Amino acid sequence: MPPFETDNNDENESIYRQMSLVDVPDFPQVDFYGNRYQDLVDRCRENGNEEALFRHGMDHYFGRGSTSSALGREWLMRAANGGHPCTSIAYCSILVMSGADEVPTGLNIMSNAVNPSNLQECRDRMAEYVGGMPYVSMEMVFSTILPYCEKKLHCSACGADLENDWTVGMMEATMIGQKQIEWNGECKACDMHWEVFIFGMLFCSRWMD
Repeated sequence: MPPFETDNNDENESIYRQMSLVDVPDFPQVDFYGNRYQDLVDRCRENGNEEALFRHGMDHYFGRGSTSSALGREWLMRAANGGHPCTSIAYCSILVMSGADEVPTGLNIMSNAVNPSNLQECRDRMAEYVGGMPYVSMEMVFSTILPYCEKKLHCSACGADLENDWTVGMMEATMIGQKQIEWNGECKACDMHWEVFIFGMLFCSRWMD
């Protein structure tokens, strides 16, 4: 089936759920593709397609601000629970940036989903998506992301001081896709906190452009 065609047969629910969207642009020109793109991705999301949930979740949570953040968070949670590694970074970053009781949950989910074998792919995909977003909610950047990236943290596992270095973080964010990523390997929770910081820096770098 061509990537922008849909049909109304409910028997194809499993097809939409498992359909690869790799050939469907993240942000196609609306005047060229019309509603067929939106119809297809909406149908995939409605049937639990993890990539479609990821795209809708990112758009609604980080692109549209508080008016639709709850819905965006729900879609990201569903995709992360389904095993979508890239979504796990986004969803778990939300939990960790929220602080308090949600931090251990976020770190645990991310540590189970992201590992050295898929980290490079996840970072590359996240940088590609965030960099291509037509708009980013400044409300979300200033209220949630920026405060996390600016404050000094303590690792919830080993207790180490985690100082978010903006210079290093910005360099890491801009170098995604150009070098192999390595963790220090001493504390996995520290590594996960760093991934949350790098995720936040992708948005902060958009704001600073």
